[in-house]
Amino acid sequence: MKLDGTARNSESNSDSLGLPARLGAKEARPAKKEETVTKEMRIVSPELLRIALIVFGLLDAVLFGRFIDSISIVRLYSSVPQDLWWFQVSVFVRTFFLFSLAVSALGLTMECRWALILSYVQFPLRFAYLYLSFGFLTLFNPLLGGNTYQALIVTAMILEGARLVATILLHVRIAKLPRK
Repeated sequence: MKLDGTARNSESNSDSLGLPARLGAKEARPAKKEETVTKEMRIVSPELLRIALIVFGLLDAVLFGRFIDSISIVRLYSSVPQDLWWFQVSVFVRTFFLFSLAVSALGLTMECRWALILSYVQFPLRFAYLYLSFGFLTLFNPLLGGNTYQALIVTAMILEGARLVATILLHVRIAKLPRK
């Protein structure tokens, strides 16, 4: 400000904090909406992203349905000796994991972003307890001759890793989409 109380016209030479701008720097233009949508996002339509989220939610619902009978906490805790605290913790974590499958199934079918983050937390537990999204493939073991169980488990594990990669790609692309 000048001494007489009038402001100087120095907006072109300073930033919003009043600090001098770098010499030779171009002024930043606000990004247009068209520039925020990348080419790869145009290839994958929002409808395809929506379908993928619903499929992942349905896979979690099927997994929860297959193992719902193992949630009986009273039966599990009554069979565990009291001196094996680590086993009791494992039973608690498994029970919590199974309930989180129901929550993520609901969240993914409702297309919520937080459900993708919950999928990241669930990933190591899926392998620890062998509750795999594609574990239903082992039901085909008798149809394939009865001695293909190990190959089916390995296939389910590979598909689970592919699901993680797809979840990461979905999360990245959804994060770039403008919020409603």
